Amino acid sequence: MKLILIFALCLLVIAVVADNKGKSKNRDRDDSSKSNSNSHHDSDSDERDDDDDDEVKWNNYKQKNKKGYKNPEEEVKRRNEFKKNDNKFKKHNERQKTGQTHFKMGHNRFSDRNDTDLERKFLHKFTRRDFSKVQNKVPASSYPIGPDSVSYRTSTLPVLNQEACGCCWAFSAVAQVEAQLKRKDPAYSTRISPQYLLDCQPNSGCETGGAVSDAFSFLKTNGLVDAAIYPYTAIEETCKANIPKLTQQVTSFTHYDLNGDENLLKNVLAAVGPVVVSMYVVPGTFMHYESGIYWDETCPNQCQKVNHAMLLVGYGTDTETYSEPLDYWLFKNSFGPSFGEAGYIRIIRNSPTYKNNCNIACMIDFSS
Repeated sequence: MKLILIFALCLLVIAVVADNKGKSKNRDRDDSSKSNSNSHHDSDSDERDDDDDDEVKWNNYKQKNKKGYKNPEEEVKRRNEFKKNDNKFKKHNERQKTGQTHFKMGHNRFSDRNDTDLERKFLHKFTRRDFSKVQNKVPASSYPIGPDSVSYRTSTLPVLNQEACGCCWAFSAVAQVEAQLKRKDPAYSTRISPQYLLDCQPNSGCETGGAVSDAFSFLKTNGLVDAAIYPYTAIEETCKANIPKLTQQVTSFTHYDLNGDENLLKNVLAAVGPVVVSMYVVPGTFMHYESGIYWDETCPNQCQKVNHAMLLVGYGTDTETYSEPLDYWLFKNSFGPSFGEAGYIRIIRNSPTYKNNCNIACMIDFSS
């Protein structure tokens, strides 16, 4: 009888244990289900947060840059480009933080366009004829060795915006004339009309571009026009030939091919003042420059092509920002004051790795 009771008690214990295990498994399944449900909910919430962040960022960008689009389809296209660029900037700036590059990229009015569109709208290509016209060769002994640093920034007038017209050749030419006039007379403040060049200089325009040497030649022959009388419209219009001219004149101009010699460019700049440099820029990085010393490993350095012109106003060495001193060129651009460092850009100089980066020391022009 005792054996029967013991056996029955054993069966009862086994049954109770099994029941508790079943309940525990059910609780585990319930907890797991709740956890998975919460995980899915968190993921959905994160996606909604990302979408909300993108929406806020996009609306802020449109408002800051006064963007408007002709239809919803166009806005979708531009927004997609904006998001691609935003991701590109984040990756690039992570490299900048670790010293793999020396400049920062950021949003500006170009952020809603792709590289092809940027080059077509805002840059231009010089034809081969521009290189064949080069006749002046500058021996290294022609100019004394320049000092360690030079800046003519105070001799320039405020930065202008060429907008969606490939006429950097006109803006850089008039900026150089203005700078030379201001160097002679610090009180000089009259803006010279780039529209006059755009409308009246033969074989040039927004789409076709133009040569800086041709711009100086035209101004020497035809005179300078006040921008207040002949304002900029960012489109080619009928030439207003019989318009009053300024008393100031371009009496001579020089066009040099420096064959990639950055030291020679340094000496010329120190001796003559601001000069126009015709160079080649990579739109995917250059157009989104925000600060720092720019360089692009894909930029050419063989003086075979150019697509942009800017006013070179100085050079120097940054001894504070980077792990070692870094030489740079200082350029005044024509993309408005919101571009880069208040409308200016610093580009690497004397780099053993990126010598003559972006064809900086190839073609220069200056008036006197």
